[in-house]
Amino acid sequence: MFKRAVVARALRRAAVWCAVVVVLAAITGFCYESVARQGDPPAPGRLVDVGGHRLHVHCTGSGAPTVVLEAGLAESSASWDVIDQ
Repeated sequence: MFKRAVVARALRRAAVWCAVVVVLAAITGFCYESVARQGDPPAPGRLVDVGGHRLHVHCTGSGAPTVVLEAGLAESSASWDVIDQ
């Protein structure tokens, strides 16, 4: 019975320490991202209303045909800068 109580207490302490480490890692990540994003330049282009939704549009060039380049997940229009030139 005594060993079981000691093991249970040790497991509880380990769980609390793991939770503390996870919370501290989350806070550290949030602070890092907040500071890192302060230096980001504003996105090129403008926001337009499309059926009640705001869509970011960056138009360059002229003529036909019109080519639409869409950035992937977690990317921005800046990822197409090398293609645009």
